[in-house]
Amino acid sequence: MATPDPGVQLTAFTDLFTATHTLYPVEKKTIANMRATQSYPIMEMLLGQVELSDKGGKTISDQINIPGSKASKQDRTLASFQTRTGAITDTIHPITVPWSLSGYTVTYGEDEANLNPKDRNTPQKIKDIVNARRLSASEPYMDGLSYDMTCLPTLVSGEKAELRGLSYCIVPITAAQHATALAANGGQPAFQGMNPVSSTDGSATSDYFGIDRSSATYAKARNLNCSWLNTDASVTENDRVHLNQAFRLINFKPVPMQQGIDTPVTQTFRGFADQSVLDELGKASRAQNDTLGIDITERLGMVYVNGLHIEWDPVLDNSVAAASASTTAPVFGSHPLVVINPSQIRFLAQRAKYFKNRAPVTPWDKPDVILEYIDSMFQILVKNPQQLGFTFSVDA
Repeated sequence: MATPDPGVQLTAFTDLFTATHTLYPVEKKTIANMRATQSYPIMEMLLGQVELSDKGGKTISDQINIPGSKASKQDRTLASFQTRTGAITDTIHPITVPWSLSGYTVTYGEDEANLNPKDRNTPQKIKDIVNARRLSASEPYMDGLSYDMTCLPTLVSGEKAELRGLSYCIVPITAAQHATALAANGGQPAFQGMNPVSSTDGSATSDYFGIDRSSATYAKARNLNCSWLNTDASVTENDRVHLNQAFRLINFKPVPMQQGIDTPVTQTFRGFADQSVLDELGKASRAQNDTLGIDITERLGMVYVNGLHIEWDPVLDNSVAAASASTTAPVFGSHPLVVINPSQIRFLAQRAKYFKNRAPVTPWDKPDVILEYIDSMFQILVKNPQQLGFTFSVDA
């Protein structure tokens, strides 16, 4: 009587899986696969400009550039043989920010190697199972990471420090600021984004990357923001005027159209909006383009405004006001438009821990399971907050 085939035993499967892990490392196709159903351009922008650091440890030492005041006329205008004195104005402010550890786990069962006796003996035979499990684990993680890169952190220090998402980096207008601006100048944009709000109760926090932007000392570290004049995000003529002012204030220069709309040169700045704002900007753009024909960028899901292509990011459809602040949604207020200068924002990652694919292990309490851990250490930082960009929204 023939001896029953025992199948691939766990020790053999572990060895087989380890060989598969070595021969077929994690494929960098997660974002490409996600884009087949949906695109997350804010996350793609940050991942696309990642800076890999060789420094380890638990914190990052960096600096924020805060422009100084212009020199007085008497210091600028000189006479021959004049005695001069000098003074140092420190515009570089050091900051220390903790790394954020993030990752996901891929799980495999012993029985998966025994589904087909003919397909269990070599890494080439089980790599399809491995890649399928990796994809099913990575897509939910990357979907969540797209929110982490846009939302407020719950913890900004300690062992479980989180990413400082865009809601932290570029602070939207408050209802009080909008009321003041309406009374003073019809609601024009201003450098008034102070400290981000708390993700737990929506109250203002005491610092921004370690500096207190509510203090007059750091007034030039405040970011630009503005409010739409209508609560339904319908774009008025005065909104267009305010947009023009905002683009000038951040020194935006559009690239020539003949450069093309898909080439990197058009991505000097990036613009992101929810669907309602994108639709309203499209209406305003078409009204100005009636004699010129269709704007071809609309066929790519974008709108061309002030020389910049505005893209839809589905994460922004969930944006909430400060009073409803949480870590599960961006806090830009409703109907947000966010314009970013990528040269003023940094996405840093530890080179040794950037989507690090750890060797497979068997947990002591699950002898028929193999786990594969993929970890990253990264963080988002800002160089010059005033030149980072701006946000338009209905009062945050």
